[in-house]
Amino acid sequence: GYFGPNCILYFPDCSVPNPEWIGDGFCDGDVYNTEACGWDGTDCPPPCDNDGYFGPNCDLYYPNCSVPIPQWIGDGACDGDVYNTEACGWDGTDCPPPCDNDGYFGPNCILYFPDCSVPNPEWIGDGFCDGDVYN
Repeated sequence: GYFGPNCILYFPDCSVPNPEWIGDGFCDGDVYNTEACGWDGTDCPPPCDNDGYFGPNCDLYYPNCSVPIPQWIGDGACDGDVYNTEACGWDGTDCPPPCDNDGYFGPNCILYFPDCSVPNPEWIGDGFCDGDVYN
């Protein structure tokens, strides 16, 4: 029942594959982010109790959003994938919304490449060299 890097956290009902991850300073989510495991040894904020509320402070309302770790919505990091949807407010505004105009790309929709067709247009001009069809 003792967890964490210094084995000082006590969660007798917590059963996880990597107990040393409890209380390590990183929110691991999934089976670690449970009441029995003390919300990953307080690495994760407790979940919001009201349906449709998200974010570290439970102050963001997205009634149609369904994600594995609701606390990641609006946490300041663009988590992408299922978090970066209109239903989830583009990860609680952590991610820029997609560009709506044909040929416009980039995080601020200011880059114009009318002949460019790529799977993730928001990756154009995002500061990372994505290779493959993006080069």
